[in-house]
Amino acid sequence: MRSSARTVLTPAQFKLITTRRVFIPDVDEVSAWSDDDTPLSDLSNDGGEPGCFRIPAPTVLSPEAPPSRPVEWKEHASDAVPEEDDAPEHPCDVLNQVADLAEMRAGTKADCERMRRETVEAASREAAAIIERAKGEAETLLARARADVEALEAEARERGLAQGREAAKEEAVAAAQTLTDLAAGIAREKARILAESESDLIDLALEIAKKIVVAELALNREAMIGIARSAIEAASPQEGCRLHLHPDDAAWLQERMGTVWQAGGVTPVADGSLEKGDVLVMTSHGRVDGRIDTQLSVLREALRRVGGGT
Repeated sequence: MRSSARTVLTPAQFKLITTRRVFIPDVDEVSAWSDDDTPLSDLSNDGGEPGCFRIPAPTVLSPEAPPSRPVEWKEHASDAVPEEDDAPEHPCDVLNQVADLAEMRAGTKADCERMRRETVEAASREAAAIIERAKGEAETLLARARADVEALEAEARERGLAQGREAAKEEAVAAAQTLTDLAAGIAREKARILAESESDLIDLALEIAKKIVVAELALNREAMIGIARSAIEAASPQEGCRLHLHPDDAAWLQERMGTVWQAGGVTPVADGSLEKGDVLVMTSHGRVDGRIDTQLSVLREALRRVGGGT
């Protein structure tokens, strides 16, 4: 039977593991002490699972000094744990490692979120600039056309007195035709500018989407299992298949899914020509292209067809 062991934490260590579920081998109780040598919290085993504790937020913490109370866990642990060269780590070291890992993951998530936010903001600024340029060019062309029409009308009025009403009428008709032609040219130019802007915006949006997908896959590698499974199901292999992946993804998925894939006739292949997140399934009857760029190209063509009214 395992002997009962007790661990005393400093206020700083107690604060790091607050509200976390922490595994501490061979320890039945965890205590934390304040600076005046009074206990902050005595916690018993959580749900009967050995070494598992859920530590609620303390009411008072003082991270400035270590506890004056002696470390009691050594006294109890020496009776239960034999002295060996490969003895387990100090429970406080385990707690510190858990806190460090939590801080590293929080930092990675914050970096990805900051990159996504900065990319979206840059795309919004670029889109606004393109639209403003298109509006400015259209307004310039319209103002020039109006000025030309006004000049033609003024000249026609000046010559009308000498040439008579008939000449004035013909020039007025010509001026109207000129205005019509100019208006048609403005409409064509405006349509061209908007079409170019729309294409640029589609490319920009898809580039942003690719960066977000790559960042999400780097943060959540479990998503690669679902991507690979979908590609294999789409290929419907009858006699097995080869699953081409980026070398890093291939090594990770082989470790996680190697046994299952071997039973299903799936052979992972490390392919240096692929990017992280890409999937390419090869069978005797064809292939399924699950690369990120291929899927974004299909999406780009669909968006352009919708934008062009086709």
